[in-house]
Amino acid sequence: MWLISLVFIIVLITIFLLITISKSVSEQYEVSSMAYYNCNLKKLWDLVTDFANQATWRTGIIKVEKISDMSGRNIWQEFNSNGQVMKIETLEYSPMRRIVRRLINENEGGEIIWIYDFAEVGEISTLTVSEEGKLLNPILKLISKFNSSKTKVLNMYFQDISNELKVSLKIWKK
Repeated sequence: MWLISLVFIIVLITIFLLITISKSVSEQYEVSSMAYYNCNLKKLWDLVTDFANQATWRTGIIKVEKISDMSGRNIWQEFNSNGQVMKIETLEYSPMRRIVRRLINENEGGEIIWIYDFAEVGEISTLTVSEEGKLLNPILKLISKFNSSKTKVLNMYFQDISNELKVSLKIWKK
């Protein structure tokens, strides 16, 4: 009987600690990095904005489909190797300068927006990608607090671009 009581007390303490930690974690987060490519801006822009063919060069993406939308919104669906399907809407499209895309997550609490800023300096092109998120789910907030995979995913994206364009890459974390 004392063993059951001990387990019960440990479970209660664990739940209390998890709730306390999750309340202290901010709902908002931002991750941003910049990559330098030894290529012209048009070449970089054309690759990044060719959403239909991203499965041919992006690590972990197995299929991409355009979704028809009656309101004229630009929505793409990405299928990744983890079995996840992500619907992504393009909110802003300024040719050769900026793209803003938003994850349409119908079943989860929160929002993720990706901002892609492009620039050219001589023979070098830059791409800055910022991920801005708002997590409402306490479990997702806890995972996010202790997970550094967002920067790894950004770096892999930059490396995939470099590999596809066959150009050198330099990453600068903001």
